[in-house]
Amino acid sequence: MTKYHIGKGGIPRICKAVIRPCPYGGDEAHFTTIEGAQHAADNLNTQLQRLNENEQIGFATVNNNAYVYNSKGVEVASQLLVKTRRTKARIDAAYNYYTQQLLRTLEAENLKKLSDEIGTITYIAPGTKNIVDVDALKAEGIYQDYVKTSHVQEFLTTEQEIENKHLAKVAEDYARHLKDYTSDDVTFTIEEGRLSPEGRVAFEKLRDLRQKKDALEATEKEVKKRLITSMKEQNLTEYTASGMKFIFVPEHDKEIIDTQALKDAYIYDIYARQTPVKASLRFKFN
Repeated sequence: MTKYHIGKGGIPRICKAVIRPCPYGGDEAHFTTIEGAQHAADNLNTQLQRLNENEQIGFATVNNNAYVYNSKGVEVASQLLVKTRRTKARIDAAYNYYTQQLLRTLEAENLKKLSDEIGTITYIAPGTKNIVDVDALKAEGIYQDYVKTSHVQEFLTTEQEIENKHLAKVAEDYARHLKDYTSDDVTFTIEEGRLSPEGRVAFEKLRDLRQKKDALEATEKEVKKRLITSMKEQNLTEYTASGMKFIFVPEHDKEIIDTQALKDAYIYDIYARQTPVKASLRFKFN
């Protein structure tokens, strides 16, 4: 019997999956008539168009499928944020691993810059930066003389509530995800001032990880905004989902050190302390 599903672009199409499962879902995502599929597609597309008109409507994509949900509460947004943060943590771990491998290679070759068709890598040497010794200012009794008020916009923070079984699950996810990125043959070898063929493969993987990292950061930012909106509507200051507690912090004022005032009083150098900064890499991908 002919079956139909909603394909890319929200267009009904005949399902041709026979041996392997259909990538667009199981029986619940298929229809026996083209009219039924068209009706579902129209409904889906209509709701997606309302995304910018109604903050209660949102969508997520899984395996190229678009799922519309009605986020009247915080449950959907919080679950999406949990998944996004955990995926981002795994991507960050792989990205940092690759970056450190490349950084050590540049240091060993004493290279400050490396260009390739994929992009340009710039080595930033380790150094120091100045921070104000707040404890010293307080000990001298002059802390309040050199602070100013800074306005902080509302934001969302987390407090993880990790049980042993949850920690084991996270460790398992990390190991499974990093398997493809932390194999022993990962190398950024350099030949005559350029990346070797193996090095270019590794650099391409690093670029892909960076793209995923940037995309997940954008997703996390958007989902956070939606969760904040939902929590404010329900007067919630905290909400826990899948072992992760989200805490809404409203906009407020806080005290920060007025470094310019310290400099104007010619005492900045007295209370400034140097702290080390590790070597890093700056990327510009083509």
